[in-house]
Amino acid sequence: MEKDLIVGILCFIAGIWSIYSSIKNKSSFFTSMKASIFVSIFGRQGARIFYGALGVTLIVLSVKILLDYFK
Repeated sequence: MEKDLIVGILCFIAGIWSIYSSIKNKSSFFTSMKASIFVSIFGRQGARIFYGALGVTLIVLSVKILLDYFK
């Protein structure tokens, strides 16, 4: 289904962006309203770790979705 391909690609892009932002400590990423919630809970360093792990999870999910799509 075309929807699976789009979801897989979007998950991959979101995962890459999350990992990139956590490695580079992008201020624009961590000062956004949604990310600031995790920054206030975990601190800046903890939020970076959280978003790095989230990025890895999204990439693994996208690989699974894309492998199932191309079967």
